[in-house]
Amino acid sequence: MRDRFGAELRRWRTERRLTQRSLARQVWHSQESVAKIEKGERWPSQDFAVHCDRVLGTGGVLAGLWPAVERERLVCDRRRSAATAADAG
Repeated sequence: MRDRFGAELRRWRTERRLTQRSLARQVWHSQESVAKIEKGERWPSQDFAVHCDRVLGTGGVLAGLWPAVERERLVCDRRRSAATAADAG
């Protein structure tokens, strides 16, 4: 889901003919953050999704994807915690 969010973000950004840098400035993030989110290397925050929707005029597409992204992040966090606990035990 994180990858899908990133792909949608990139699609909307390129359709609007914005660079990663210009989008980053408008949503108060770094160009590096935008790039990593687009590549699926970083989890987007809900605020990030909402701000990107506003700037890109998506009609709420990214904010609509965010709950599924957050569920995926929580599952990954639980797995990582379980693996850490198993390694410590």
